[in-house]
Amino acid sequence: MDEDLWSPRRRRVLRAGASAVALSALGTTASAWTTASAGTTSSAGTTASAGAAAAAYAPRGEVDVDDAAEVVVDPAGETAFVAVGTGFVSVDVSDPTAPAVVGEAADLQSPEGEPVREVLDVKYDDGRVLVPTAAQGGGPRGFYVYDASDPANPTQVGEWFPTPNHGNHNAFLVDGVAYLTGGLLVDIVDVSGESFERLATWQPGDWNEDWSRLPNTTLHDLYVRDGYAYCAYWDAGVFVLDVSDPANPSFVSRVGEYTLEEIRDLSQQAYLEPGGNAHYVTVNEDATLLAEGGESWDLEAGDDSGGPSGITLFDVSEKANPTEVGHVDPPVSRSNAYRGGTWTTSHNFDLRNGRLYASWYQGGVSVHDVSDPANPERIAWWAAPSERAFWTAQLAKPGEFFVASSHAESGMSGNVTSGLLTFPDAAGEMATLPSAVAWTEAELEARATTSAATTTATAAPSTTTRSVSTTATPTPESTAEPTTESGASPGLGVLAALGGLGVGAARVLRGIGEE
Repeated sequence: MDEDLWSPRRRRVLRAGASAVALSALGTTASAWTTASAGTTSSAGTTASAGAAAAAYAPRGEVDVDDAAEVVVDPAGETAFVAVGTGFVSVDVSDPTAPAVVGEAADLQSPEGEPVREVLDVKYDDGRVLVPTAAQGGGPRGFYVYDASDPANPTQVGEWFPTPNHGNHNAFLVDGVAYLTGGLLVDIVDVSGESFERLATWQPGDWNEDWSRLPNTTLHDLYVRDGYAYCAYWDAGVFVLDVSDPANPSFVSRVGEYTLEEIRDLSQQAYLEPGGNAHYVTVNEDATLLAEGGESWDLEAGDDSGGPSGITLFDVSEKANPTEVGHVDPPVSRSNAYRGGTWTTSHNFDLRNGRLYASWYQGGVSVHDVSDPANPERIAWWAAPSERAFWTAQLAKPGEFFVASSHAESGMSGNVTSGLLTFPDAAGEMATLPSAVAWTEAELEARATTSAATTTATAAPSTTTRSVSTTATPTPESTAEPTTESGASPGLGVLAALGGLGVGAARVLRGIGEE
């Protein structure tokens, strides 16, 4: 492999030395998943760890939800609202061992009767659910708002609000204001009453004209808390905005791996491979700690130029000066190829009570103790890579459980199915460890060897045992300091999908022509 592929900019890809799992006893949990005894292989393609306890870490409950994507939970932790492509469903999680769909606002249409498509996100605030559409720009572009105070019977509030110049990949809802991702734009709309009104738009060129046109990049997601918006602008990094007056957003700071000149020089392939790729962002309760997750793959299988991205932690107690303080490496697989690989890159997550609840597609869900953000410690993990690929993980009831949605993408390996699962908010270890994914290359190779040995030991004498080979990924060089900027001006955009990359690429690389 060429050395420059593992330059300091690749530091967030497959860094060695993931923290060890803290082993802690769990109370008995209900689970629909069968665990294998030590030395056996389960139907999920996992190899049992020696000494696994009967009450091993596992889902507490699950329910099938077709086309499940983003999930949000009401403050009581009683109801989860799940985006399902054509709207959303309400899931009663008051008994986490038996989640159940109880209501829906799905198969939505525009006022002209055109079916709504590509609802990949929903947001909840004060009894209302925001339903943004056309995540990839397909179908009617706009959003609905629903009163979900009765989750079994959500009712529309106000009228359809069109956004003809952009689809809405993701959004946020707080204090009666909707924040939408629209290409380069943050689109801010007052939805507090029965009629909705656009308050403002913002884009990086409003901060600095040089940033007004960014090739092949987009505002992918954003999070708003206590008068600040944290905006994940893909390879342009994270922009922090002052939205204390939503009608007058203003730039506060930026943190990213690339300068403007470097962004302009990036190849198209670089937009789906590390570094950069600021995909999702959130902050803790007092907005002093920010978590930024990347989303990336190895675009061309076998060239080893890419791989999965992890989650980086920043001290944002001074909003004008974000400072990187820690990092959580992603799980690894033998192939993170965009087409047909086992995806283990970071996706969406939650940051609450000193814990990071993270989803990693086929890499599963994890809980990390980040009370000391410089030293994140993984305390729980669960994965079934041939069956589940997780879109998000969100805390429901602290100390009791969190929820996670499984989402199927056409480019993934295995036979992934969609649904909503609940997991204990506690430390623990799976009874069976997946042979297809692990947290380090060494663990992955060891499990492959164990799996091959088990196959050899249990095969009939006349059977030829298939050997399992793995290719170790070189350890990249570590930490180059991220670029930070603050002052009087911010930036971003979107991308035409690269030919033949399929739905997932289109999801992150939408056309700047939308604007």
